[in-house]
Amino acid sequence: MNPLVTWISDHLGVLLIGGLVVAVAMLLLGIRAAWRTARKLRGPQRSIVRFALSLVLLLAGLGAGLFCGAGLVAMGPGMWAQREMLDNSLQDFEFALVENDSPGHLADFRGQVVLLNVWATWCPPCREEMEDLDRLHRTWAEEGLVVLFLSDENRETLLGWIETEPSAAVHAYSQPIPLPESGRPTTYIVDREGVLRRVLIGQRSYEQFEAEIRRHL
Repeated sequence: MNPLVTWISDHLGVLLIGGLVVAVAMLLLGIRAAWRTARKLRGPQRSIVRFALSLVLLLAGLGAGLFCGAGLVAMGPGMWAQREMLDNSLQDFEFALVENDSPGHLADFRGQVVLLNVWATWCPPCREEMEDLDRLHRTWAEEGLVVLFLSDENRETLLGWIETEPSAAVHAYSQPIPLPESGRPTTYIVDREGVLRRVLIGQRSYEQFEAEIRRHL
């Protein structure tokens, strides 16, 4: 995964807030410039150019504000909740295993490092990183790693996926997802004591996942 994209994913909340502040500033400057220049439209042609530029600034600020504002509304609550959970014990929750529909609990994996990946079959980045995650599970299982895929889709849909994409990792489902969401895929890294150590929003590469889990194994 591109390092720039990774950096953006890890700082998305700050970027959205910063973008919203900049957008509001651009909007106010555009309004002020347009109002001041509109009073001089009968003057030299330069005033018309200034008026056009001020309108561009106004529209750009409006567009950026809508984009960042919508992002904060959609993702903000989940991101803030995830941040509050870091370095605290992750509360146990129940799910059903896709393979046989039997119940399972996060606490079942206490003593192992859990890489919990919230995904969906309709999510292209989720599907793209699954091969790397499955390889990670196969490589590090003997060292105590468990990769747990968790979706809120129905069991039949998930069974169909597993039939076409065999996996050694644990596949489970829960409706609704018992964790705060800020987009998919989102990966929670839980240490052997059940403490949440990292939340990764967005797609990652095998090397990036490996670097994250090795410090806890």
